[in-house]
Amino acid sequence: MNIVTSNRIFLSQVPDKLASDEPFIFWDTCALLNLVRIPLIERKELTLNMLHSYEFLLNEIEMGHVQSIASEVVLSEFSHHVDNIVNQLHNQEQRIKDEVKSQTAYMANAQQANVISQKIEFLDVSNKVIKMVRKIWRKTYILRGQKSFATNADYRTRNYITPSRGKESYKDSYIWVSFISLLNKLQPTEICYFFTVNPADFAVDRKIPTLHPDLATEMPASGNVCFKVGILEGKIRAYIQNHP
Repeated sequence: MNIVTSNRIFLSQVPDKLASDEPFIFWDTCALLNLVRIPLIERKELTLNMLHSYEFLLNEIEMGHVQSIASEVVLSEFSHHVDNIVNQLHNQEQRIKDEVKSQTAYMANAQQANVISQKIEFLDVSNKVIKMVRKIWRKTYILRGQKSFATNADYRTRNYITPSRGKESYKDSYIWVSFISLLNKLQPTEICYFFTVNPADFAVDRKIPTLHPDLATEMPASGNVCFKVGILEGKIRAYIQNHP
């Protein structure tokens, strides 16, 4: 299954398709993968409210209120991992269906048991999140890879520079370098969001979801940048309401 297929728009070194006076989200891979993981029972930290937040973000992106951007590395990494998550969702749904059907055998009314067994076949939560993430990708600009990104990411990884300070994390470094490069070239005048759910590498630590000071020093002076660990729906909604 290839979730991220058609309608991708690739940006070269000069992102002339982007507006500097409109807010944008720059996705980390985990933030998009977590959308697909939300229905997984074992991921108890992922709630229905988070799904509603992603729905709100998708609507804002489709309405043209927020620009959606990702590095080419994010596209590649997402594509590499998403099929495994989708298979987990499908297997979970089948287990739930089989369990419900087995329990209906204990009902006194065979007709009711048959109705329940038929209705459970309509359970298809995985399809809902798959459709959502497909729509996000179709509206997401992809920042093409550059040799300078790779060189910088390699240097950070070999020298344990954040976000590779705790481990060798070339991809995280590459994504961050891509984001900073975009900020420097676009020089946005409106708020920009680096959206991740990975505080271990990008934040002060796992319990303090504030951008690591080593990364904060790399932020350009222009523009208003928001580092967000977790769902940023509330901040985006506040921005849209204050800037009709």
